[in-house]
Amino acid sequence: MTTLARSLRVLSLTALAVSLSACISLFPKSEPSQLYRFDGATPAEAGSSPAPTAQFGVVRGAGSFVQSAAGDRMLTVNGDQVAYIAESRWVSPASTLFNEAMTRA
Repeated sequence: MTTLARSLRVLSLTALAVSLSACISLFPKSEPSQLYRFDGATPAEAGSSPAPTAQFGVVRGAGSFVQSAAGDRMLTVNGDQVAYIAESRWVSPASTLFNEAMTRA
């Protein structure tokens, strides 16, 4: 290999390395979404034994979540305005969490 070819090879590898290092800034630098549980229990509370409570039953009538509220995005209502909360999600779709909470109740 000649000196010129070797120099071009080193120069092209250096240019490639520099251009790839610039790609790191192209990736999103947003914070990960905050995940929320539907039942409100924290992991520390989940391991402790619950206090004795009165027994009661829950009857769920026929119904379903509207499509905008059934997913894992957190929906908020303020007066007549409805919006999703940025960077926050349920750990599972809200309809699934609700059904599981009803089963536990």
